[in-house]
Amino acid sequence: MELELARLEKLPLGAPVATSIFGGIFRSDDAQAFLEMYKAYFERQTYQFKAKSAAPLILDGGANVGVGVRYWKSICPDARVVAFEPD
Repeated sequence: MELELARLEKLPLGAPVATSIFGGIFRSDDAQAFLEMYKAYFERQTYQFKAKSAAPLILDGGANVGVGVRYWKSICPDARVVAFEPD
């Protein structure tokens, strides 16, 4: 994973990217924006919360490319996630 993060860091702003950071192929139109979202969710744990149940309902009204969905499903696999990007 460290090698993939280092590769992403070298890509210019606005460069499209396909990454295997989540296991399968994950695509984004902007490598640097993807990297920042990844760091916010997975490294800084900005959106971490304690669920009151094993299967919470999570509404993501600004899902972008779905990094948040990946994060929430990684910390709470039984969560029901409704995600949309209004852009």
